Amino acid sequence: MRRKGIASLRWQDIHRALTAARNDTAIDKLLTGQFLSYLEISNMAFREIRLRQLEDFADLLGTIRMQQRDGRVPKIGTFTTGNDCLLMLGDLDREIRDYLPNSGGWKTWGPGYSQTNSEKDGVWHSLGFQRYKGSRRKVELDCSLDFPDDKNEDIYWGLYLNVGKKVEREHCRPIKNYCKKGVLEREELRKEAVSLLKRWKVYK
Repeated sequence: MRRKGIASLRWQDIHRALTAARNDTAIDKLLTGQFLSYLEISNMAFREIRLRQLEDFADLLGTIRMQQRDGRVPKIGTFTTGNDCLLMLGDLDREIRDYLPNSGGWKTWGPGYSQTNSEKDGVWHSLGFQRYKGSRRKVELDCSLDFPDDKNEDIYWGLYLNVGKKVEREHCRPIKNYCKKGVLEREELRKEAVSLLKRWKVYK
């Protein structure tokens, strides 16, 4: 694996490879399908996250906060999208550590939920994690999916490097830029995150 440049191999990666694999015979198709189903039932497979689901989740968060529609939410399944996002962020945190092994001394908060509210930007709901080191979080790296209350705003994915209380580096893009045919390409997020951290020389 090291010769191939593979830092780690997980069941989720095997599920992804088998999903794209060609099955030449009916037996191959049957066995592959059964094994994929087993991985999915056992929560050892990536869940597909669609842009429309993220938009519905943003609407859910805004509805709960504003107590619109008497606080009633018609699509209870939308809560699952939030959990899928947290699982994806947890995987991204682990993958960053795999691909950037010289990260000793760093600690992690999350993945979890936070909310910001300002007169200028309005209310934003964030699902993300923080990696930090030093006393009083002298150096802090934030990675998050940011959902707006304002339906005219995009959903964003961001990576921020803070030193002290100052934002030294930031990368914030609409999440739709990482979607292909309406499906979030999590591998693109991982590649970009690793590339940015190396460029920013976060882990020296």
